[in-house]
Amino acid sequence: MIEIEDLNIRYGNFIAIDNLNLNVEKYSSCAIIGPSGCGKTTLLYAVAGILKPSSGLIKINGEKIKGNRKSTGIILQNYGLLPWKTVWDNVALGLKIRKANRETINKKVTNILKKLDLEDLKDKYPVQLSGGQRQRVAIARTLTIEPDLLLMDEPFSSLDAISRESLQDLLLRLYKENKMTMVIVTHNIEEAVFLGHKIVIMAKREGKIKKVIENPYFGDEEFRNRVDFYKICREVRNLMEKDET
Repeated sequence: MIEIEDLNIRYGNFIAIDNLNLNVEKYSSCAIIGPSGCGKTTLLYAVAGILKPSSGLIKINGEKIKGNRKSTGIILQNYGLLPWKTVWDNVALGLKIRKANRETINKKVTNILKKLDLEDLKDKYPVQLSGGQRQRVAIARTLTIEPDLLLMDEPFSSLDAISRESLQDLLLRLYKENKMTMVIVTHNIEEAVFLGHKIVIMAKREGKIKKVIENPYFGDEEFRNRVDFYKICREVRNLMEKDET
């Protein structure tokens, strides 16, 4: 699905990504974790087509990306909801931009609001919603376009622990129901281990990948309750702590 070859991204003399290589298989999930300033968000934005590489190659489904891609959905940390639009209109936005007809918009928005338990909130504005509700609206808006690639940048970072785990569970269920590839950037170790089939640990200052861990338990909704979950969390934590010493 995603092929990254010898990727370099520079801001003047600052090296954000340094000769990075990574493959993410189709219909898999990749969690990218690392300390602040390691380049993980820069990498995600490059895959999204928002940032242009200084050199190197990014291909999605065998095609070199040339800017924003219609089948790529993006969920950002601040949700990206328009405050002057209702929940319904925010969810419908991606379809309207893609010139979908009214019947298609009504059908898809109605279905996704029902699936994410947002029907009763459809006439409310973002300011009237909790953080978890706003995040569900952002997820709903993205899923209406039926993306084959879903990119997320710290999507649950502002939520409390219980809301965070609830939305992680929801995201995993949606992943299973919809054929798509997921890439999530996070600074939370437990989130990376729960949502990543492939866990990419980035080095602190070098803009490089330190290690990639394959998680054979990805997709198990009870994974958090198993000893292996904490073993992998400890492995990730140990690798990240070595950067701090």
